Amino acid sequence: MDYQFNEASMEEIPGLPLDHFDKSLSIYALGWTVNLQKSLTNIYRSLKPDEVLVLSWEHPIHSVVEYTEDELKFRCSYVKEGIEKHESWRNTPIVMHNRKASTILNYKKPQTLKLLN
Repeated sequence: MDYQFNEASMEEIPGLPLDHFDKSLSIYALGWTVNLQKSLTNIYRSLKPDEVLVLSWEHPIHSVVEYTEDELKFRCSYVKEGIEKHESWRNTPIVMHNRKASTILNYKKPQTLKLLN
């Protein structure tokens, strides 16, 4: 088999084939995309008709609960969407895009999505 590795943003993936893949797997990726609509459009365009996008992300409560002074506290609502800045890695600012699962799942019409338990 021949493999090709392309490094690109999820919004702009040059050479991504259309109607090509049986499955698309996203592990912790969609929280990093700047333009969710454009990224999901690329994913769905690359999938064969009626095929599957499998995605995972941390439970939203993990990013809003803080443990201080022997107590767990919510620093904000876990259903709030938006941009959140974090401490930097290697002096590079980190910007996360908090999104609810429903925002991602409702991107396509429900009859075109297969939900797996």
